[in-house]
Amino acid sequence: MEYLIFFHDHIIIVIIIIIVMVGYVLVNSCINKFYNLNIFHGQELERI
Repeated sequence: MEYLIFFHDHIIIVIIIIIVMVGYVLVNSCINKFYNLNIFHGQELERI
């Protein structure tokens, strides 16, 4: 049971880190107007 609690705590920390990183990217892309507009056209993805 102790390992299950440790696993739960670890997964919650990982999920919080992912949410914070995604939130930072979203807020930074909305506030910063000096981004490259070619990113939103998907041209880099087409090359891959």
